[in-house]
Formats: sequence, C-alpha cells, structure tokens
Amino acid sequence: MSAERVQIELRWLSICKGHVEMNRFLCAAIAIASAVPATAAPITWAASDVVVNVNDPFFQLPGLTAGTPWSLVITFNPSVAGTPVAGSNPSWDCNVYHAGASAVFQLGGFTYTNTGGQIFTNAVLPFNNCRDVVASSSPPGMIQLAWSNGWLSEPGAWNLNGSFFVAGYYDGIYQDGLLPTIPTVVPGGPYNGLIVGNLGQVPGYQFTGRFEPKLIEQPTPVPEPATLTMLGAGLAMLARRRLKKSLLGDNGDESHPLPGLS
Repeated sequence: MSAERVQIELRWLSICKGHVEMNRFLCAAIAIASAVPATAAPITWAASDVVVNVNDPFFQLPGLTAGTPWSLVITFNPSVAGTPVAGSNPSWDCNVYHAGASAVFQLGGFTYTNTGGQIFTNAVLPFNNCRDVVASSSPPGMIQLAWSNGWLSEPGAWNLNGSFFVAGYYDGIYQDGLLPTIPTVVPGGPYNGLIVGNLGQVPGYQFTGRFEPKLIEQPTPVPEPATLTMLGAGLAMLARRRLKKSLLGDNGDESHPLPGLS
C-alpha cells in the first residue's frame, strides 16, 4: 500500500470519529474506496524542444538542421510490473517495463506514430541497457523510453526506422528501479535527452535534443469491485438503521420492536 493511500484512509477515519451516527462499516468502506488507485488507466507525458545537433554525413535526413522543432507525446500503462534486465545485478535496479508505450512524435512538419515502446530504469541506452553501479558517470535514476522499428509516417517524411530512438531523463525521486507516474526531471545529467540515429552503421545519422517530460494526463482513481461491494453493504446497513429509528420514533424506544427490524 502506498504512503499516499495510507494518508487518505487515515484522513477519512479521523473524520468518521467525529460522526457517531455514521456506521463504522460504511466509514471503513469509504476510506478504502477513496484510496484505491486506478489499476489500468494509462498516463501521458509530453515534451517539446528543438533539435540541438545533427550528424548526417550520408545525407539521410535532407533538410533536417539544428533548431528544427520537435514534440513527443507518450502514453503508457503505469501498473505494469517491471522485469530485471537479463544478466544484470539485482542490486542495480535495472528493469524493463513492457508498458505498451505508444508515441506521437512530430519532427518539423512530419508526424510519426509508434506503439512498440519499452521503458528502462537505470540504463544507459543506447550504449547499455543497465548501468554499472560503480560508474560515477551513470548515477541511478535514469528513466529511458526506447523504440526501434515500427514508426509510421506520411509519405515524404524522414525514415526513422532502422535506428534507435531513445528519450531519457534523470528522475529526482524514482531511483530504485520503479516506474514513475509523474516525472521529476533533474537536468544536466549524462545521457539526459533525446537521441535518434544509427551512426554506427553505413549509411548512418544521429540527431539529439533536450528531453524534459511533463505529466499531462493521469489516471482517475477507480475503486476495485470488492471495495464497491463493501461500500454498498455499508450504505444498506446505514439505511436500515435509519429506517428502524424513524419507525420506532425519536426516543428510540425498542420495547416493542417491529417485525423484521429486530
């Protein structure tokens, strides 16, 4: 249970103490229902900037220059569990999340879409999918979203397939391999930014930019079915008690209980 959920439940329970008429069962159900997070609703991050550097010795991207605007909108499922990167030391917290990361990338006047992204924690892509825990050049906290092939675009757009596409930043809170829902960007770290290319190939290219994502859509809390059942039972019990009290009168005399209400 998250700390945020615990705080919500405690707040509700403190409120209930001041309302003696409220059924305790109902009060507990409200506290739990208020704190249950969404389990499948996607969240969306967005970032935008300009291309900072272009290295295109074979003219694969004609017309792309530094200063070209770009934007990236990413949607993924935050409830997916991560799996340790193959061959990594568990203490390094290098995980990969197959979170269905979809992307809408705009570069200049072209729009690209991709639904096959993955999210890596504590990686140093495109060089390695897990940081070396003793390397001072790669401190923990790197969150990287990666796509390779699968980019769809309109005719005439630059071809981004066959290259790596990595957008990463250092998170100031999530440094233990968990997947953040709200990014807390620490600027200026190594490997921090957008990098697209296949410069190790012939012909190859590479362009880069700053990447500082922001949350633009987050899940709405959705109570679990069991919690809804508990809440309904509590409401039914409260209604029954109030009906019984009204039928017996204001003085609450139960010396002659009515049939079915004892």
